[in-house]
Amino acid sequence: MNKKNWICLSLSLLCCDQLVKAMIRASLNYGKKWTIIPKFFAITHVENQGGAFSIFSTMPWIFILISGAVCLFLLIYLWKNTLSLGKTISLVLVLSGALGNFIDRLFLGAVTDYLALTFGSYAFPVFNLADTFVVLGLFSYLGIELWRDKNGNRSY
Repeated sequence: MNKKNWICLSLSLLCCDQLVKAMIRASLNYGKKWTIIPKFFAITHVENQGGAFSIFSTMPWIFILISGAVCLFLLIYLWKNTLSLGKTISLVLVLSGALGNFIDRLFLGAVTDYLALTFGSYAFPVFNLADTFVVLGLFSYLGIELWRDKNGNRSY
């Protein structure tokens, strides 16, 4: 994938993330919930100053620094290296998600989360599209790196 294409893909994903977050903030009061599938899936508006499970919520500047460094590293890495299509898309997903949450932290002071999943009595921490991009990107990149054909050769 050439530079123009991965930049367009990343910006498109970033715009989707920011648009959905803006719609949540505009249409759903903080803390309110819209049940989609009872006892399984809901849209709820929360703001998270920390990371997953609200860790380090009293030190949001840590996540501004970390996500800023990750974004800068990925931009430089993608710009300077020619990677397979799978690896490029995987890293673009991570970049887009990291940028989406970085923008929230930098300009809003917290990340807007809204996807709430419940499994029985366990309520998974509320997350957003950017988080989904990061997780999908990391898992797909690791899958590409670890996948080997029947002869033990990397196949990507």
